[in-house]
Amino acid sequence: MTPSLTIAFRLVLWCLLTADLRPVNLAIGLIVALLLPIDRGPGLTPRQLAVAVGRTLRVIPQGYAEAFRMMRVRHGQERLVETPASEPVGPGRARGAHGLLVFLEIFRISFTPLTLVLGISGDGRRYRLHRLEPNRQTAPEEHLKP
Repeated sequence: MTPSLTIAFRLVLWCLLTADLRPVNLAIGLIVALLLPIDRGPGLTPRQLAVAVGRTLRVIPQGYAEAFRMMRVRHGQERLVETPASEPVGPGRARGAHGLLVFLEIFRISFTPLTLVLGISGDGRRYRLHRLEPNRQTAPEEHLKP
């Protein structure tokens, strides 16, 4: 991705986080976007970006469904699990995923209210997750069974 697109993406994120489009805030966001280092990892193709954004957009309904489920059902079980990364990340990332793809993948996993990314495994191939699961006694599906 070109540096200008990277700076524009950062400025859009800044505006979303601050919810302020006044010129002073835009100037501050532009300064922050320019001061942050630009990832010099492997190139990012438009196809890779489109796939990552598509996957991210698909988790929005899942996030809302889990939020409504959290309001109805108590979640008492906590689990620590690992899930595979789409591409290797971490220290050996030079031959792995682009920084924006890693960001979108972690955002996608953490968007749902029942899951939080705790870290990356030592080999960079798995994410460590904290996941909430409903109690088996209070799940509404259990009450519907004859």
